[in-house]
Amino acid sequence: MSFEPMTSVAAASGFDRVIDLRAGALPDLIAGLLADARAAAREDRLVAERRVREAIELVQREGKRLLDDARPAPVTGGLAPWQVRKVDAHLAANIDAPVKVSDLAALVRLSVSHFSRAFAVSYGGGAREHIIQRRLERARQMMIETDEPLGQIAAACGFADQAHFSNRFRRAFETSPLVWRRLHQRGQVASIDAADSAFA
Repeated sequence: MSFEPMTSVAAASGFDRVIDLRAGALPDLIAGLLADARAAAREDRLVAERRVREAIELVQREGKRLLDDARPAPVTGGLAPWQVRKVDAHLAANIDAPVKVSDLAALVRLSVSHFSRAFAVSYGGGAREHIIQRRLERARQMMIETDEPLGQIAAACGFADQAHFSNRFRRAFETSPLVWRRLHQRGQVASIDAADSAFA
């Protein structure tokens, strides 16, 4: 494999400018430089050392650039970390009580509209649906860990009544809480995650 055109570019530029490489081309280019170095080592040690140095520089610079290009762009416009912590703590402490979006917005010192936009960026969806999801997660945990009746679990997780809880549960998991609980209690699923995959 000959890399003479690359070599001349490298020599002229001192390997100090970014070469537009696709990720797939990098291994072949490095392998070619090292093969040239091995071949040159028998005849000209300085050429061999130069090829090895070029390969090392290429790996360091282009590898870093390719990794940087692969990183996702930072999320902007979301809640600050301290705001996320406050929202999470408030929801955990008030899972059984009514939670208004306006209360959450006030908690983190934002207008309701700004909070709603920032919340969606940070959590990947709206605040109301997130609150329902948190309540359903807590209800499933209680269904596994306790023998409480479904009506009491519904109340403990902030649902208006058992019918409201059942409706939301069925919408989220495509089965009723009673069926889900019986299935779990029979030992047919080993965890909440396994139960989810059964209804996916």
